[in-house]
This record gives sequence, structure tokens and C-alpha cells, in this order.
Amino acid sequence: MSSPVKGFEERRQSRRVDMEEADIIINWQDKDERRQQTAGRCLDLSRSGALLETADAIGEGYQVTVSLNPNSELENQVSGQVLRVTPKGECFHIALKLDQ
Repeated sequence: MSSPVKGFEERRQSRRVDMEEADIIINWQDKDERRQQTAGRCLDLSRSGALLETADAIGEGYQVTVSLNPNSELENQVSGQVLRVTPKGECFHIALKLDQ
């Protein structure tokens, strides 16, 4: 894949899907095995990963299930492991490696 930005080389093996900030619900178990849930938005999605935005930080390494377009005919679920959590103003960007 080539990039229109000079000097930038895309390293992804698969294309990203612009989710147009689709609504999501994230479910996981915390270290005390209590079920947790938070809402957010999916910013990017590819075959191998996703970039999510939430008001709540989720610990790196946690296994999560993400419902895309929850409570609609388009609802779909993916699961994966939290790789990185980055504060972005009043929210967090969560990089997720999807399960194969």
C-alpha cells in the first residue's frame, strides 16, 4: 500500500476500515473477576486490530469483547487483547489486538 504522505510508509498488512466512530460496548473481567462494561466509539478496525475510544481506561493485557453497533440489526462482536491505553484529553484511546 502506498501513502499520499511523503516519507510515510504504511506497515499494516491489511486495510483499515473507517468505522465513522461507530458506537460500541466493551465488556471484560477485572483483576477481581468482576464483570465490567463501558461504552465508547470504534475509530478504526482491521483484520488484526482496532482503535477504540472510551471514557474509562482498561488495563493493558485484559481480554475484552466489543459489541459494534450494539442493539441494532448491524450488531457484531469481536474479541481481543488490550495492547496499549493512551490518554487523549478527557478520554482514552485503546489499541486492541483482535483474536484470530
